[in-house]
Amino acid sequence: MVGLGPRTVVISCTQNCVVDCARCYFENIVFSKGNKSLVCAGKEGAIHLNHCEISGGDTSCEDYPECNGGPGCVAASSGKPVCDRTGSQLSVKKCDVYRNHQAGLEAREGGKLVASENRIFDSGYHGVMIGPNAGECDIDGNKIFENTNEGILAQQNTTKIVIRNNDIHHNRPFGLSLALNTQLVISNNKIFENGFWGILVKTRTSAHIDRNVLSGNKCGGIYIGVNFSGRLHLESNIVRDHSGPWIDYKKSNISIPIDSQFLSSDFSPTAFFYVPPGEKNELYSNPPILVRNKEFNNKEDTYHPREVAQRLYSGCTYCHRSSDDVGHLMKCPLCHIASYCSKECQRKHRPKHETLCFALRSRYSLTVDTVSLLKGTGKGQTVFTSFPFKSYWKGP
Repeated sequence: MVGLGPRTVVISCTQNCVVDCARCYFENIVFSKGNKSLVCAGKEGAIHLNHCEISGGDTSCEDYPECNGGPGCVAASSGKPVCDRTGSQLSVKKCDVYRNHQAGLEAREGGKLVASENRIFDSGYHGVMIGPNAGECDIDGNKIFENTNEGILAQQNTTKIVIRNNDIHHNRPFGLSLALNTQLVISNNKIFENGFWGILVKTRTSAHIDRNVLSGNKCGGIYIGVNFSGRLHLESNIVRDHSGPWIDYKKSNISIPIDSQFLSSDFSPTAFFYVPPGEKNELYSNPPILVRNKEFNNKEDTYHPREVAQRLYSGCTYCHRSSDDVGHLMKCPLCHIASYCSKECQRKHRPKHETLCFALRSRYSLTVDTVSLLKGTGKGQTVFTSFPFKSYWKGP
């Protein structure tokens, strides 16, 4: 199905739109908000999207993704294009995927996803969600930004997942979040201005991470959690302009045993003590292999937001075009620190910048009480204690 020009044909699906045992090609088609999900299913199913706009899908409950059985609960796959079941293939090229209630694009349970040169933004969940058990995926040359959760979440995959040549920025928590993956290749991406770390790696993930540029992520560049026997190879990356460390991982070789009563039998993003199959009941990580990485202007201290903002990237605060490419940058008229190459970038960045802009013009302090994770029992044993933050607690 081919539209004669951009945005000339709008498809309205009143029932679930499922492609099974068929191959479909869509070009210049708009799947508007209010449509049902577009699902690629079955071993013979294939969808190719080119120059399309996708913002349809069912609306989930008000509390999604922290669903507690509230009004409007629907199936987990509803709300976005999803490639589900072994053999299914979804190809999305030069499309705008935006304002979906859940993830922008998703592949799982054997489904294969090829996404290239798309703009994936303003999703109510992750920009791209890969797993569990997705087929081979290639995420190449996309702009993934301003999503409610991670730009890309990849978890519980054993096939080859390639993430390359993408701009991943201004997502609320992490740019990339990786857990339980065995064959990840992450190369030539620009990962900047995400709310937490640029890349989070944990739970026995093995990955080759090379030639990426990470900058201006709010907590730091790369964080490696408890990764068990997973192996990480970091080569020729540039990590700069963070208010935290360029990389953070456990440098000690000590393993911490866990009592089996505290273990979770199933993996989930919120599982605190999940041990992958084949691992001992203890927490440990292999150190990453670091080769020819460059890091500079990464600070490990406490600063006023003005100090942090003043030393960040000298180009456009939103799109990161350098001052050499732009020539003239306009300043935020209130804080006089954030810089923009155009009024359009200033307008797009305003919702994210508003809170920080106020902080840049104010004095502030915050006191946080910390609770130790390890607690001695007096019997030669160590148990874990935790105090989880609740989703309804509001933060800055």
